[in-house]
Amino acid sequence: MFARLLRFASCLVSAIAVPAHAGDVPVFAQRVTSSAKEIVSYPVGNPSAMTVVGAQADTLVGMDFNPEATVLWALDFTTQQIGTVNPMTAVFVPTATLQGPCCFNSFTIDPVSGVFYGSLDNNETVYSIDPLSGQSALQGVAAAAGWAISALAIDCNGRGISSASNAQGDERLFRWRVGTSAVLIGNTGHVHATSLEFDNADGSLYAWFGTTTSSTHAKVDPVTAQTSQESLLEGRYRMAIRSACPSDRIFANGFDPAP
Repeated sequence: MFARLLRFASCLVSAIAVPAHAGDVPVFAQRVTSSAKEIVSYPVGNPSAMTVVGAQADTLVGMDFNPEATVLWALDFTTQQIGTVNPMTAVFVPTATLQGPCCFNSFTIDPVSGVFYGSLDNNETVYSIDPLSGQSALQGVAAAAGWAISALAIDCNGRGISSASNAQGDERLFRWRVGTSAVLIGNTGHVHATSLEFDNADGSLYAWFGTTTSSTHAKVDPVTAQTSQESLLEGRYRMAIRSACPSDRIFANGFDPAP
């Protein structure tokens, strides 16, 4: 219910619609290095053109935009809060303290329904999160049993993708959907996934893999798990791509406020 209310309110107050794909779609991410934590921005698919927005001292374990791509949400691991990030100043404004199991280490928003999801740092489960109360509810699994999720994403068709690792350190990509079992996709050839994100305008999947020392940015095939367009940069990243689904997807499951 909270997701429906948020989407309805956003539809009423949003005066400017985000184009489907107008030039370079911006990406916002938290970059963590050995000496700094900051919010950065770059054109989608081109992290070499990165610019700094501002400092953000807390550790954000996940970022994503609401379905209209007008509000940037994040989970703050340092304070165990959910809230919004100002993409102009990097300031985090909490809306609630996280309740229930601890601790969430990845985060995504369904770009059609507006439901917030998070995963824990030690297993395959996925939870819905109410951004106004911080309450969470178990919704199912996003990886095989015994695998620990490190990154989540959902596309405009409701298809979820996760990256998860097992006790032996193997890491694999899974396909998931609430209410069903997770399905193995394959091996990206990388470990330590910190972020997965769809460009909702064209359906491309991007990922970051790495640590605070260095990370690989890549485009990922969500069907085969094969990567391309790889680039290596300093730091660890968690990103959100500012792009909305086409309008036929936004209202595909009954969220159109019109009668």
